[in-house]
Amino acid sequence: MALVLETAQLLSRTIRINASNGVTGSALLSSNSGSVLKPRKIANLFKLKGEQEEGGILQNIWNAAATLVGWIGGLVKGITFSATAVFQWVIGRIEQLKSFDWNASDDAYKQLMESQNTRIASIWGGVVGKGLGWLAGIAIGAGVGYLCPVLGGATLAKTISTAVGVEALEEFLPAFRNALVQTAGEFANRGLLVGYMNYRNLLKRAPRPLLEAIYGAEQADFIQNTWGNKGGPNMSFNSQMDELVESIQNDALQAFVEELLDESWDSFTEAGFVIAHELDTALQQYRAGKQNENGTPRTAYLKPDKEADEVLTFTSVPQKLLQTSVQETLNSHRLIHNRDVGAIVGQPASNLGRALPQLRQLVVVFRDRPRPPWRHTNGDRCREASYTIPDVKLGLTWRDIKEVSEAYMWGKYRATAHLDNRRQMAVYGATPEDAKLKLRALLRLSTSEVLSLSITEEEDRPQKLKKTPTKMYPVYFTLLARRNTIDGQGRTTLDNTTLDETVRRIEMWGENPPAGMQPLL
Repeated sequence: MALVLETAQLLSRTIRINASNGVTGSALLSSNSGSVLKPRKIANLFKLKGEQEEGGILQNIWNAAATLVGWIGGLVKGITFSATAVFQWVIGRIEQLKSFDWNASDDAYKQLMESQNTRIASIWGGVVGKGLGWLAGIAIGAGVGYLCPVLGGATLAKTISTAVGVEALEEFLPAFRNALVQTAGEFANRGLLVGYMNYRNLLKRAPRPLLEAIYGAEQADFIQNTWGNKGGPNMSFNSQMDELVESIQNDALQAFVEELLDESWDSFTEAGFVIAHELDTALQQYRAGKQNENGTPRTAYLKPDKEADEVLTFTSVPQKLLQTSVQETLNSHRLIHNRDVGAIVGQPASNLGRALPQLRQLVVVFRDRPRPPWRHTNGDRCREASYTIPDVKLGLTWRDIKEVSEAYMWGKYRATAHLDNRRQMAVYGATPEDAKLKLRALLRLSTSEVLSLSITEEEDRPQKLKKTPTKMYPVYFTLLARRNTIDGQGRTTLDNTTLDETVRRIEMWGENPPAGMQPLL
């Protein structure tokens, strides 16, 4: 007898039929004739009942919330410029300006603001109610689905939460966005209205001679006696235009002008909306063309060096441009990886000019008080300026350093000297001459010669950091001396020389050297 394959007993056929009919959970493995015997292991493809119950209801709620956040991000990201919306906003503001009564009383304006408060409260009440209603529906639906494991359990609860959440976002987000826009508009209107009221009250309280000098006697009378009084005439643009049209004695001419004004404004508005719509259509076509030309925007994370922690991020880059950027980045990394600048530009790095290690260095520190304590009477710390003198001479004494470190005027002018040892030294002074003289005085302690000297002025700087002219006094100096070591311990330089370091700080604010001071190295 030939072997007959019963398709109804195929597990793949059963799962496919059940999934297409919306069946979830362990019911995926059940056919109309009962459960399939000895199902194959498909744990990697489907989360069955045992796995679903492991996370619990909190995990399902968290997954649903993550899905909702993803949808919110996608909708916010999708907000784009619309010429139609801009034109509609402009027309709305014009209509609002045309109907505004410039002669209404303060009480009428306050009633208008109260009605705005009521409108805002009504709008946000609707938004909050809509949100609470959808949240309650999501919670009840998820609870019912979770508590009925026969129908699907946690998978059904997640499916319900996701489906209802998507519908909730489609209903809630437009209402929320509309509430934000209307609230911002109402606050802006209130600010302008309060400003107008304050301006009008200021003019009404102004001295009569001042008003007559600015506006004339007739306008001054109107401002102080009529403007803003209760029961005054309506002075909106619409009202004034209606009065002007009604003042025409000829009935035919009056009807002609009235229809002319109405239809011209309506036609202009309609033409504006048509133009804005065409602009939006052209903009969408341009964006679609650019997207088709360069591909779908992608986000990529690139780690050129697997041994380094740095990761380069390309966010929302069209696919073709992203491929080019990634290739250029990788090529640049291959070019400069494990190479120095000399190899890149085509010459040995050893031939590049660099300053030699310093064997002797002197740092002189100035402050704006001649002696301790180093705080002002108001508790503020003293200003401080420190200058580094490279390659100082041998055999210097305390008197030698004290002589060139006399008090001077410190300020915003910077004197910079380029030295023959490939180093620089800079000093600040209240005037260009102060900075230059103090720089040359301190350089008398160095073996280096000046190749060039320039003076610049500091202009843009925060107020607290500006260098105002200040008398600065010498406080102390620090001498760094390096010598060749014989035990191999010390600091190793780039040329593989090991040096022993000695650092000494000597006070210099007094008139005489500190007691017991040892000779300088």
